[in-house]
Amino acid sequence: MDQKTIEKYLKGITSSHERNEVMGWIEKEEKNKKDFLELRKLYDISVWNAEVIPHKKVKRHAAINNLWRAAAVFLVLLSMGLSYLLLSKSEIQMSVETVTCPQGQRLELFLSDGTKVWLNSNSTLSFRKDKKEKNRTVELDGEAYFDVIPDKNNPFIVKTETHDITVLGTSFNVFAYRNSGLFECSLVEGVVRLKSASENTEILLQPNEKIRMANGVVSRLSIDSDKEFLWKIGIYSFKNQPLSEVFAHISLLHEVKIELKNPLIGNQMCTGKFRNKDGIDHILSTLQKNYRFSYLKDEDSQTYTIY
Repeated sequence: MDQKTIEKYLKGITSSHERNEVMGWIEKEEKNKKDFLELRKLYDISVWNAEVIPHKKVKRHAAINNLWRAAAVFLVLLSMGLSYLLLSKSEIQMSVETVTCPQGQRLELFLSDGTKVWLNSNSTLSFRKDKKEKNRTVELDGEAYFDVIPDKNNPFIVKTETHDITVLGTSFNVFAYRNSGLFECSLVEGVVRLKSASENTEILLQPNEKIRMANGVVSRLSIDSDKEFLWKIGIYSFKNQPLSEVFAHISLLHEVKIELKNPLIGNQMCTGKFRNKDGIDHILSTLQKNYRFSYLKDEDSQTYTIY
């Protein structure tokens, strides 16, 4: 893979074709995925350093360079000291880490307490990274699967736009993209308690149950835990869902806009599986073989119009 193309992808300035090229390369081999994650770490570090001291193309004497480095360290320490004075210890932003999974990818990470998290495409997770910190609260915008390490004295809490989810030791999946109008919490093992952020109501979930909240309607459904979360291995799975929901789902994951001009098309029920690496164009073309619809693609605005 051309390094310049990867750099453009990290900066978010690739074309649709280049983005698909990079995603295909990442999915091709596990080594490619590891190499990409290392490159992304280096890119993030370089961006942070660029914000601390602007780089100038001027040759300096070694002693002057040392002064610049010392000044940089001083400024960083000074800013940290001011932050400590202005904020309480629990509110210092330097102790919070935010991880974002790019479009079309998936991430696996371990939190400081040992909890394992799978993060889906276009999802963001914020959490404390201090191992001494007893607070086990994370904030999620998107979709994630959690395998939580038990700790009776310190419950694990997931905060989303609409609900707080409290657990002790549990495996569960949360779908909570901000402003999507859809919230789902699916429990595989253990027990979870959901509390609405806007209402003083609580819901307890049992294993193999799912709470779904869409357009003000709350549903309690059963799940097949072995097949519900194939996204962790790069497969989108839909079972007897309206096409309108399928379109909405893949638009979130691929960060595109899908406009459905004919509601009757969206009412058709869909069951199927698609590989993440195939891309949205392949998914729509495959769906066309079984469901009657056509679509137009606007490259500039990344908008798909279904009619």
